[in-house]
Amino acid sequence: MNRLLGLLRRLRCRPAWALAILAALLAVLLLQTYRQANRPEGYDLTSYLLSADALWHGDNPYQTDTRYPYIYPLFFAMTMIPLAMVPYGLANFVWFALSATGLIASCLILVRLAAEELKTDVGWHLAWPGLAMFLILFSPVQNNLLNGQVNLLVLFCCVLFLHAFMKNHDVVAAAWLAAAIAIKLLPVVLLLFVLMRRRWKVLLWVPVLTAAFCLLPWVLAGKNLWSLYGNYLDTFLMSSLKNPGDHSRGMFFGLHGTIAYFLPGTASSLWTNLLGLSTAAFVMLAVDVASKQPGRPRRDVWPFCAYLLGCLLASPIAETHHLVFAVPAAFLIGVKLCFDRGWATTVVWTWAGVFLACFCIFGKLYKTSPFYFAALMTLVILLLLAVRRSPTDPIDADATKTPSCNTESA
Repeated sequence: MNRLLGLLRRLRCRPAWALAILAALLAVLLLQTYRQANRPEGYDLTSYLLSADALWHGDNPYQTDTRYPYIYPLFFAMTMIPLAMVPYGLANFVWFALSATGLIASCLILVRLAAEELKTDVGWHLAWPGLAMFLILFSPVQNNLLNGQVNLLVLFCCVLFLHAFMKNHDVVAAAWLAAAIAIKLLPVVLLLFVLMRRRWKVLLWVPVLTAAFCLLPWVLAGKNLWSLYGNYLDTFLMSSLKNPGDHSRGMFFGLHGTIAYFLPGTASSLWTNLLGLSTAAFVMLAVDVASKQPGRPRRDVWPFCAYLLGCLLASPIAETHHLVFAVPAAFLIGVKLCFDRGWATTVVWTWAGVFLACFCIFGKLYKTSPFYFAALMTLVILLLLAVRRSPTDPIDADATKTPSCNTESA
């Protein structure tokens, strides 16, 4: 055992090894992404580029010749026009690089924002814990990269919103959140995060800027913009709300899907869906309320993670790539376990083990079972345990520095 601990200490002092492994994994994922991109039917990025090209030439972005229909507001298609104008191979590389960079930057920004509570800050000592969390969260990350999804960049916009919000840059924060909503509607849940903090200026600017972003494609579509959005509402939004899917056979993240799994006859009932939405709201507000202790400043990072989990718990549509919105909670909990030795009790490690079992093993083996719901609820419990930690505790100075490499071998 002593030799194993000695080996782990020596590895921790060689962050270049962890970075090399991470780079190798990303290189393999890039090669796999190119294979996906060059299939006859392409993948999601292929659809984005076709829709961007259609918008540029005055055609309907929602009716392109692709297996993967475009299902986002037109603002996203407009931002993709520059990529649609470069060679397809280059567009795939740029998109992969942007997505991977957005994920890594999001994690580093969150560590910096929560440094006091994590008992560490950004530094090379995060290399091995970061690699471990990358492997734990590999399934949704791989799914996003290999399918050319936009979720990693939406997550990055949300993290930039939080960064500006905590720095009291209200208009900038509103712009980042509006951009995230204008690309994908899911982050609209973060408006409740803003409302709970009574940041009225941000709350006012978000809908204004969201509307501005969504209407910006008018410069290309002209008067056809309204018919295009009408098509979007009819073919995607309304159909998704009316027919969210059969939870007894498909993947689900929320309580409504779990109930429908055990009681298939309740899949389309109103009370089941209301109970699912109520559970998501309760989860978000529970962590948020717990973050505000009398006489102490509210901590925003943990509630932010809870609101992103609430997006998953409330969403009627569940797919593996959506699980990247659980990355902030899982990543920060993992870092806190590594560096906050006072917080990492047996109880905390036990709940972390439950999460690993449900998320990494049973969730992947039995995707149509309630294990992902259990994993998300376990993350909520870990957030509640994390938020109860006093923010006035002095930061462990040793944890914020690169660990010393002068460790004796066993």
